[in-house]
Amino acid sequence: MSTALPTPPPTWRDETKVAEYLGRIGRLEARAEGERELVAALPPDVRRVLDLGCGDGRLIDVVRAARPGVEHAIGLDVSPPMLARARANHAGDPVVEIVEHDLRSPLPVTGPFDAVVSGFAIHHLPHERKRALFAEVVDLLRPGGVFVNLEVVRCATDTLHTEFETLIGRPGGDPEDVLAGVDEQLGWMRDAGLADVDCQWRWRGFAVLTGRGVGGWRNTKQLHRLEPPVAVELLVFEVRTDAFAAWQMAEHEHWTLALADRFPAMLDKQTWVQDLGEWQRVSVVIGWRSVEEWQAIDTGWLDEQEARLVAAVGADAYRLVHAGHESGVHWYRTSEYR
Repeated sequence: MSTALPTPPPTWRDETKVAEYLGRIGRLEARAEGERELVAALPPDVRRVLDLGCGDGRLIDVVRAARPGVEHAIGLDVSPPMLARARANHAGDPVVEIVEHDLRSPLPVTGPFDAVVSGFAIHHLPHERKRALFAEVVDLLRPGGVFVNLEVVRCATDTLHTEFETLIGRPGGDPEDVLAGVDEQLGWMRDAGLADVDCQWRWRGFAVLTGRGVGGWRNTKQLHRLEPPVAVELLVFEVRTDAFAAWQMAEHEHWTLALADRFPAMLDKQTWVQDLGEWQRVSVVIGWRSVEEWQAIDTGWLDEQEARLVAAVGADAYRLVHAGHESGVHWYRTSEYR
């Protein structure tokens, strides 16, 4: 497995700097404590695991020691010195696969995984890439699988962060870090579609961030450029989380069939769900036509569907966010049930 890679950042091409990093991080009790918390967040039946930024392969070994049922572990890294160590450490091991890959590029693997883990790697990525990576992780997890990220995070104040950097032996910090706070990253993880998102452990600028994969719709991004007069019919509504299961059971199949019956000539229908905590946001993209064609369609049908939804979950558990025609560039996700 290979991919065209950008040049690794300078630190991770330098054997001396890599050796210094491994020696320094290996002496930190907080690292070992964070790894114990990471393992505690894993399900008991891990069979397939992916390590993002695996370094010398240590975290894979930690996971396998705690979950001996692992049958396939893939480690991704871009650093030549780290890759050499990881491959040497796992030479002849049929369970472990070490893959050269830069996390700045889309992930080159296919799921499902029982667990996706990472240790002190994702904080090097630009924030937009972090968000995109979290969405890719969602697509790789099996229902009930977990994402567990032992990460460097920004402390609440610059003074506290300076103290943290000194304690871990790198006064002045690392110029290659692109740090975000815990709450900010948890929000990005929720936006990506992870459930039960939480910070399970924290020591100053180290944290274990977790989220769970959910069953149902598997999301794959698509980009459609719709120039006027072509538009999509976009319907966005929210269902309160405690009523969401009732909507799924009573309405989802009906909604899908009703769309197919009402709009049989549509080129595409797409649905996705975003976890907002107390509410679940459901977005439905219903094909594309010219604005004039949309305006000619009887909107009473959508009113009927809304009435059915309210009847299923209750008026206080439903709210409409948007219904109308949209042009321009749209990111949205195809509906693939798993």
